[in-house]
Amino acid sequence: MNAKLGLIAVAVALLAINVPATAQAPAPDTVLSGSLTRAQEAERERRIATLEGELRSLASETQLQEAAVRNVAVEIFNARPDLDFETYVALTGAGARQLRAYLDNARANTELDPLVAAARERAIEAAEAGRLAEAGQLYAELLAENATMRRRQRIGENLADARLIAEAAEIAKSASDFRYAARLYSDASDVAPAGARERWRYRMLQAGAVRTESEYSGDVQGFQLAVDIYQNSALPLVPRAENPDDWSVTQNELGYVYFRLAERGVSTVVDPLDQALQAYDAALSATDRSADPVGWAQTSANIGLVLEIQGERGNQEAMARAVAVFDDALTVLTRGEFPAEWAQTQLNLGVALKFLGTRGELSYIERAAGAFEAALTVLDAGRDRDLWGAAQVNLGDALVALAERTDMALVSRALVAYDAAFTVFKRDERAVAWAQVQSGRGGALRLRGAHGDRRALREAVLAFESVLEVRTRANDLQGWADTHYNLAATHRVRVRNGQRTALVPALNEAYTALLAYQEIGHSRYEDEVRQLIRELEAM
Repeated sequence: MNAKLGLIAVAVALLAINVPATAQAPAPDTVLSGSLTRAQEAERERRIATLEGELRSLASETQLQEAAVRNVAVEIFNARPDLDFETYVALTGAGARQLRAYLDNARANTELDPLVAAARERAIEAAEAGRLAEAGQLYAELLAENATMRRRQRIGENLADARLIAEAAEIAKSASDFRYAARLYSDASDVAPAGARERWRYRMLQAGAVRTESEYSGDVQGFQLAVDIYQNSALPLVPRAENPDDWSVTQNELGYVYFRLAERGVSTVVDPLDQALQAYDAALSATDRSADPVGWAQTSANIGLVLEIQGERGNQEAMARAVAVFDDALTVLTRGEFPAEWAQTQLNLGVALKFLGTRGELSYIERAAGAFEAALTVLDAGRDRDLWGAAQVNLGDALVALAERTDMALVSRALVAYDAAFTVFKRDERAVAWAQVQSGRGGALRLRGAHGDRRALREAVLAFESVLEVRTRANDLQGWADTHYNLAATHRVRVRNGQRTALVPALNEAYTALLAYQEIGHSRYEDEVRQLIRELEAM
């Protein structure tokens, strides 16, 4: 298929995936040739233009021929036709960059038998043209021929073989075939000579490929397999006493996978979050702060993230330790030298301080607001959409908490921050993040209602009810319970304002939240909602 025609087909196919079925046929004046509506035709043209621009940009960035980048795009779509458009564009960029890295590595590897080098050159030429499937097939043929030749020439492992297998794995990664890449990296590790550092490196790459596949597929078994590879295959190859740096890197990666398992709510005999903290602590213990201050700070920040989640689950000591860890990390990750890392750490610090402040001293909330505002001096809405949006919504939350204790005028600033967050967290694109912003906005409006603004109070009820359309009992029990609690608290304000009819819905919402918290096992939240119920029953 011609690459240009291939991209048009891709855009049409991706459009078809995302076009919902309708109960009625479109009106004749909205239909164009080829059975596309005008809206679909416009969307197709937008996506083609987006692809064209991305491909030109990638060609310039990677110094690949534009035709090669187009071929990569088409081959990735052929391999993964079920992707949504944004993920497809992201994978195309990752594939092109991976192809650039492969070509650089392949050209640097000159330690080859002349017979192998000639056949390998054909594979490299195919890859340079973006013909990934052809390059992969040439490598498969080359490996088969090479294995036959090597068996005649030697017994045992050979590093050259391992490097060739790893190159084939890079081709597979360029085509987003992470499962096959993982198998090839495993083979490369097996083939590499005993004692060679490459054995460990290829195991790490194998685990990374497995992990990447799980990131895209959502399959937690891949994360569990990555844990097994890090623990039972990679770590034994780099004993701490002999290879402290590589051992620390492996522990860091292991901690990340456990963290991802915890995020997905995977239940094991030992809490994945505790295992993540154990791995990160181990990594930090083998990192010399004076010799590797950046590595030390980044591992410290990882520890802080785990402690932050433990704190959100009710462990006040863990949250206090998280604040101390983030403060320490900021002594190394300065704004001048590491602006991106500094901003992200400020954001994480602010979240921990905000949590402590809602249950303690006002100064925590004031520091939290300052941390979020500091992060926003570096973060950009276009470049750092998620982090910028998270900083805005958290700033809004902090300002609401301050307004409740100090100055009601801060509510207006909070609503401005929430509105800013809505510009990057749109409901039809990022429903979960949108729900978080909407929930914060509901809290700000409820506070206004508590000071006599009945219209704001009505808007608060509507805001929380809309959140329940996203946070359902089935997909987010904790968020569902929190939102029912917020509705109960909002109806309580209505009762206090003289609307006695709001008492029944207030109690209904409170009991719904209580049952959910009991199911989850959050005793602290249970205590809070029981106190709310007692207050409502006394009204």
